Amino acid sequence: DPGRRCLRAAFAREKSLSNRAGLAIALGIAGDRDAGPALLQALRRTTDPAFRGYVSLALGMMRHEPAAGDLTYLITQTKYSPEVKEQIAIGLGIIGVKNLMPILTWLGKSRASYDLEAVTRALGTVGDRDVVPPIAKMALDPRATIFTRAAACQALGILGDPRPVPTLATIRANHNYL
Repeated sequence: DPGRRCLRAAFAREKSLSNRAGLAIALGIAGDRDAGPALLQALRRTTDPAFRGYVSLALGMMRHEPAAGDLTYLITQTKYSPEVKEQIAIGLGIIGVKNLMPILTWLGKSRASYDLEAVTRALGTVGDRDVVPPIAKMALDPRATIFTRAAACQALGILGDPRPVPTLATIRANHNYL
């Protein structure tokens, strides 16, 4: 496909990280699986959190399974902002929700609340009914922070009825990368 080849070529020659991030998202939307190795290499070569978040989303959209280990590492071993962690978790979740469940359990035991909240919100975005019981348990856990419980309730709301509530849709605008 000539369009995908052009996007890959533009991604390869672009120097600006913000432009490369946009091109990565375009490759993800196009579902260009051939670009997966180049995006994974770019993810590994940079330390810029925002770029890594967008590339993670793109890798998820193209369902590049070899990226699962790197994305898991970025969720569990970095100190990125909750927004970036949520992008990474969404990418990992699009690759396969099964990738997020062990992370959710591990984070729940370690009580890493910001990361737990990011993964929980990601599960609400990309999850299915199978993730409802552990998230419901988290929403009712009196030991969890109020923010973790709120993230669980938000995820349950999204999973329960994926149609947007008009008043709340603007609050959540630009967060559903699917």
